[in-house]
Amino acid sequence: MLYLYSKALLLSLIVMALSACQSHVAPDAKQQVVKTEEKTLAYFQKNGQYSAQNNQAAFRRTLYGKTAQHYWVVQDFYQHTHTPQTNAFIIFDERGLYEWDTLPFIDGTVVFYFPDGSKKSTVHLQKGQAIGTKETYYASGEVFKKQFFNAQHEATHEDYLLPDGRILMRLNADATNKEGFTYQVYDEQGQAYIPTPETKELFLHAITHIQQAEIALQQKQEALSD
Repeated sequence: MLYLYSKALLLSLIVMALSACQSHVAPDAKQQVVKTEEKTLAYFQKNGQYSAQNNQAAFRRTLYGKTAQHYWVVQDFYQHTHTPQTNAFIIFDERGLYEWDTLPFIDGTVVFYFPDGSKKSTVHLQKGQAIGTKETYYASGEVFKKQFFNAQHEATHEDYLLPDGRILMRLNADATNKEGFTYQVYDEQGQAYIPTPETKELFLHAITHIQQAEIALQQKQEALSD
């Protein structure tokens, strides 16, 4: 499944600008199965290519059955560890059964896991469109990033958090801004400030922390996937 998008461009734009200067509970989808049909549905390579056979696949998809609405309840697993890559989730469109990027076909909450069982991210979907919050976690397990979506499934803002839960930076969606966003950075006391040459060192420290956290997440995934 694919959902994350890179912030490298956004962060670089912020640095250039400086130099120029609701809570959800994930239900158990398996409890909604009214017609059981448990079987291995598909295999996928690392690049997301589908296969009906194992063929040294990186992932496999298990079908548990159908809901009362005739939707499908499935779950993805890492093939080399046999541990969950996601929780069980609901696919409302048959086209998503054999697609690795199933997010456009999911209704409900999806939790993604690293091969060791720790959480990677959580996203809430309403007929394939994000709603509420999407959380991404530090390699150590704390919430690293929160993305917020309104009832129209539009991203409103995104918060980067420190491991202790304090906010570090906020990106606000802003269609009137040529970059498409505005931003605020927060000091150790939780006070927001717009970076200036006088606060450049504090700002660059925040950017470095975010970049290092994202690198650590990538390295964790790569190390556990070997």
